[in-house]
Amino acid sequence: MKLAITAGIGSDHVDLDATISHGITVVEETYSNSISVAEHAVMQVLALVRNYLPSHQWVVNGGWNIADSVERAYDIEGMNVGVIAASRIGRAVLRRLAPFDVHLHDTDKNRLSPKSRANLG
Repeated sequence: MKLAITAGIGSDHVDLDATISHGITVVEETYSNSISVAEHAVMQVLALVRNYLPSHQWVVNGGWNIADSVERAYDIEGMNVGVIAASRIGRAVLRRLAPFDVHLHDTDKNRLSPKSRANLG
């Protein structure tokens, strides 16, 4: 083996000392899963707000009363949603959440440009 290619950002899951000692080069394909990660983050937000997992378990356990299933489910519209680090993935999350009419927030050492902030509302 001469080369190890890893998808994503960072190589902390690779034993770099071992690869160096064996003359193996480690590279990363940083853009390979950014959109997947952003979409997964949006899915997690929706699953939490809509109380998906407890509602699913309610049905699996034989329940079907919709009032019981949605007791703690909310609309995301009008909520405040933020990301920490509005870089490539954070910006993709914000773009995907914007159509839900939420109040978007971000924090990062490199703030979004005024144009980007205006585009996201």
